[in-house]
Amino acid sequence: MNIRQTLVAFVLGIALPAGASETVTTAPQQGAGNDERAGGQAAAAAAASPWSARIGLGGRYDSNVAILDIDTRAGAGDWYAQIEFGGAYTWNPDDSDSRVRVGYDLTQSLYNDFDDFNLRTHRGALDASHDLGVFTGGFLGNFVHASLDDSKFLVFRQYSPYVSRLFGSRLFLRGAYAYTEKDFAGNPLRDSDAHQFSGDAFVFLDGLNTYLVFGYRHDRESAVADWFDYVGNRYSAQLVRRIQVGERRVVTRARVRHERRSYDAPDPSIEAPRRDRRTRFEGIVEVPLGERTGLTASWEYADNDSNLPAVDFSKHVVSLMFNARF
Repeated sequence: MNIRQTLVAFVLGIALPAGASETVTTAPQQGAGNDERAGGQAAAAAAASPWSARIGLGGRYDSNVAILDIDTRAGAGDWYAQIEFGGAYTWNPDDSDSRVRVGYDLTQSLYNDFDDFNLRTHRGALDASHDLGVFTGGFLGNFVHASLDDSKFLVFRQYSPYVSRLFGSRLFLRGAYAYTEKDFAGNPLRDSDAHQFSGDAFVFLDGLNTYLVFGYRHDRESAVADWFDYVGNRYSAQLVRRIQVGERRVVTRARVRHERRSYDAPDPSIEAPRRDRRTRFEGIVEVPLGERTGLTASWEYADNDSNLPAVDFSKHVVSLMFNARF
């Protein structure tokens, strides 16, 4: 596999779906075609079995438990266990310019005190792409069924065509459009559809050892109740470095994301249109324990600034996860 194929396989392995909801992205980004921690093994996996699986077990502390999708928070912190499972099949023969990946992921959080916030998500995904020479075209589909406290909570469907191109060995660009439908059980006023446009730029400073990722996303979401309609813009940046520590190849990630939302109509609870600003900082360290196992430690700080009191808060989240891949 040459450098171009390696970089393309890597980026396709970590490309995130455009416009995932806050509920879905509360858990680590996963799913067929969008598990970032799998990206570093994408090139090796292409030459191995097309089947793959992973498990994750760990614990986290959230200083201000909340679910932003429904503007709800506990107002206090809590520990919780995190259980993850995923499986995928990738079709990508050596003599083909096509790649198809289907996968399933299950994520379950179990809080120590706030059982009402226990979240379980089932995610099915399909990612199909074809190298057309000048660029690569593809389609990403996501279907998510989420349960809150063992009750149906949210059904999330997303359909996203995209195009991408690698320029030399330094720059990879990806643009996508996504149409998203969200159905909230027991809360039909929040049911919505959204149109999203996004772009990502991967800048490889030292191959896969050091690279930067810059992203932008524009959202236009329309809900049944007009006070949930909004226009949003999201900006993100990430630095990834692989560092040799003894015999281990440690991966470090530093991320920042900023989002602004302007809502169309006055919210009945504040008699004014909402204005949200959401900023998130995150640091991640991944330490391999063996060929297929590792530990991931992370810290996150989120600052949610809003004129709606329910979502005007900040919090810290720390976690430690054990991961195994097969």
